[in-house]
Amino acid sequence: MNEKVKIFEDKTNFSSDEFLHINSCGFTRDRAQLRIYRPSGRVDIFISLVQKSPMLARIKGENVIIKEGEVLVFLKDEPQDYTHIPDPVSETCWVHFCGTAADELIKKAGITASGRYLPVSPSETERLFRLVVRYHLAGDDLSAVSYLMRLVSSISPTTEKTDSTVRRLIRKEAENIAVRFTREIDLDEAAARCNISRTRFTHLFTEVMGTSPRKMQTELRIEKARELLAFSDLSVAEISEQCGYSDPLYFSRLFTKLNSVSPVKFRKGFKK
Repeated sequence: MNEKVKIFEDKTNFSSDEFLHINSCGFTRDRAQLRIYRPSGRVDIFISLVQKSPMLARIKGENVIIKEGEVLVFLKDEPQDYTHIPDPVSETCWVHFCGTAADELIKKAGITASGRYLPVSPSETERLFRLVVRYHLAGDDLSAVSYLMRLVSSISPTTEKTDSTVRRLIRKEAENIAVRFTREIDLDEAAARCNISRTRFTHLFTEVMGTSPRKMQTELRIEKARELLAFSDLSVAEISEQCGYSDPLYFSRLFTKLNSVSPVKFRKGFKK
């Protein structure tokens, strides 16, 4: 297979005095083998999620395979050498960021070295990547940075070190919610799959994921609604149904409560 080696001018390779600053982010899709080589690294932090096909990275002299659903991290000033291997197409999402809080954010997440990391929920990490990219490109840096912080937390290995079978099962339930957020959650069934009571399940879910099952579902639904309002011509009633709400009036009230603006006004403001 022919390999392309991409030469970068790296115009976005700079530091910042901001709390957190996103230098660049986006998605890569390629049908040819693509090698990206920065022998001197960058002054910012790089995170990439492999969506389709593996990636080969060279880290501290060793070859490391980054599989689908896994994350590659390069810390500041470390050589970056990684190759997208299409089978038949490679897809990744990525972000470069810096700022006065960048090192502390990474440190608190337990990311101590460049390498391969396993997200708690790959689908949730992918969703957060999309939100970072969307809001960064829209010029809403406050929202983009907020989702970036949650993105870093989603790949934190800290919880994995003290994991238990129940906690792994709970994260699996969180993954199910992220993938099927339009469906109603049956807490009794979810608790039974984890072999614990409903009350214990809700408590541990909130402890592990940082939010309750229903709040997580609501956030996913409302975020999908924002996307459809901004980028589609569907009616509010159609969007309500696609997001799992059978009652458009209830949906509108909930959306307004959580966004301080109605769905109609949100759409008008976004498309100005």
